[in-house]
Amino acid sequence: MIERLSRLLGTEVRTLTRMASSGYTVAYHAIAGLADGRTAFVKAATEPVTAGFIRDEQRVLGALE
Repeated sequence: MIERLSRLLGTEVRTLTRMASSGYTVAYHAIAGLADGRTAFVKAATEPVTAGFIRDEQRVLGALE
């Protein structure tokens, strides 16, 4: 997972710290520590239905200003 995140984010992911979640799905939640000093929130699907929920969430958030 770290290699794929590094490619997607364009910088090396040095740490990946899983977070507890009280959400409605079994999505994976973590904070990625990046080589350039930034951090990124990671939310990843762990099953097909969750992948659909995350895609829906991305569409809605992308439509907001």
